[in-house]
Amino acid sequence: MSISSTLARTTPATKATPIVPSDTVAIDPIPKAIYVGTGGAIKMQGPSDDTPEVWKNVQAGSILPYCPKLIFATGTTAADMLALYN
Repeated sequence: MSISSTLARTTPATKATPIVPSDTVAIDPIPKAIYVGTGGAIKMQGPSDDTPEVWKNVQAGSILPYCPKLIFATGTTAADMLALYN
């Protein structure tokens, strides 16, 4: 991992955009983390994962240091999510 890539992951986000869960449309660009406004389950898949995982009982107000390429509409009950970027 390059120094600039490491800094991008460890510095605070400077931009946030709403996430619209979709079973087919990838998040582009991939965020450095996600903010969850309304808690619940999140079905998501990382850039190097072959299959999605369901993260259960994610609390409202959580910031997840995970870089998902997909957040699925099917299987996701959490809402008001933001993609966080540098």
